This record gives sequence, C-alpha cells and structure tokens, in this order.
Amino acid sequence: MDNKMTIAFIGFDGYDDMWDDCIGLFQRFWPDCPYRVVFVNNEKDVNWTNVEVLHAGKDAEWSKKVQVAINATRTPYLCLLLEDFLVGKTIDTAVIADTVRFIEQNGIRYYKLVNMNRAVKNHDPSYKGVGYLHEIPESDEYGVSLQAAIWETKYLKTLVGTENYNAWKFEFDRVHEAQSKPDTPNEGCVFDERNILNLQHGVIQSQYLPGTVKYFRNIGINLNVKRPIMSYRKYFMLRFQSKVKYSVPKPMRKVLKSMMEKMGYKFVSTVRDK
Repeated sequence: MDNKMTIAFIGFDGYDDMWDDCIGLFQRFWPDCPYRVVFVNNEKDVNWTNVEVLHAGKDAEWSKKVQVAINATRTPYLCLLLEDFLVGKTIDTAVIADTVRFIEQNGIRYYKLVNMNRAVKNHDPSYKGVGYLHEIPESDEYGVSLQAAIWETKYLKTLVGTENYNAWKFEFDRVHEAQSKPDTPNEGCVFDERNILNLQHGVIQSQYLPGTVKYFRNIGINLNVKRPIMSYRKYFMLRFQSKVKYSVPKPMRKVLKSMMEKMGYKFVSTVRDK
C-alpha cells in the first residue's frame, strides 16, 4: 500500500443508484491501484472489496463527509472524487505515481485532474514549462473547485473547515474569494489537462449526460441507468452557456448572466447539493 495518498469518494445516499457503477468501473480499470480507497456516505451500508466504507451520519452534507475522510487518513495527499465521476479507460499506475512525486517535489497543494466543462479550452500559462500543466490564476472563479483533484490534505482541511454545509457553498465561497483576487498564479495550484484518471462525467441536474451513456455503451458497458438521460438539446445548451460566459470579459459576466436568466436560461454548477 502506497502511503503517499488516499483516494476518497464522497457519496450522497440519494445517489446510491450510481455507486456500483462508480466503484465497479474504478476497480475494473484500475485493478492494481496501490492506494487506500475510502467511500464516505451518510448511513447506507454497502460493501466492495478493498474499499473502506465510512458513515458520516444522516444529516451530514458534503463538508462533513470530507472531514470524515480527512480524519480517517494520515497520508499527506488526498485524491477527492464524487460518485458520478466514472472511470472509462485503464488507468496507468506509473503515471499516477509520477504525478504524486511531482506534486510532492514541487510543493503543490491543489492538482486539478480534469475539467468536466470541456466546452471551455484552458489558455492559462504552462506551469514550469510542462506542456500539459497550467497555472491557476487567483482570479479564476472555478480554478479551485470540486472537480477531481489531488489535494494536499492540510490545505483541503483548512479550506473545508469544521462546519456542516453542502458542496454548492464550498464552490460559491471559492468564487467569491476569486472575484477580489488578481490574475497572478494561485501558489501551489495547477491544472493537468491530460485527464489521467480517464474520467467521464456522469450526471448534471440529476440527469445522466447522454454522451457519457453513449461512451460506455460503445465500449460494451451498459450503465445502471435509473434516472432520466438528459436530452442532447439541453446538454448542448449548457455547453453553449459556458462558452458564452467565458468568451466575455469578467466585468461583463454578471451582467450577461442576469440578462440570460431573464430570457429563461438556468445556470448550474458541476456539483450537486450534497
């Protein structure tokens, strides 16, 4: 067992229909995973080989579950995932190990592994000349977010705090902090555009993304779909909203969002309410 990092899935009991796919795909495509894996939920009893299930309590929201994960590990790094992040291809253990070493050697405290919002291309400067790594500006509203990432455990613990609150609050707090920050690099925070965990995003607004269902079907895997599949029309509308938002200067984004909301558009984060 590698003692540098723990992998923690944060689950909401209302999403239990996704759990077997989430863990099953993770284990199928990473059979030689050398890291301790924990799954933190509310109260539901589940059992998977080589996965420790931890209960945070009936009323525990996202932050309390993360606190449970942090308190249950002694590793300096924690890879934080949600149950609707689905592994879709074999993970290269050597690449992950090299990444963890790079994180440790460079004092990185937040290493974003994927941007689920693929409608927006990253144009931030490279980090230390590494082509696939980007600096994260302090002013980036969703630079530090709940996308899949490897966190320095101490840094994550500081940001999460001790209160019990949902994932929306965590991301909105980061957005508000970024709005008053300059465009200088956020120290120790980088984004890796390779998607080394080969993740597919499963659900937005409680609906499966149609491309994700199709992706797995094309490789011979039928997901355990027990909730609606989003229409392609709605999916492309969400992508369009993202493209429009990030194509205008920051001072104009609030105005544009207000105008679009008046026209009937609804905006959504990549995380849910638990």
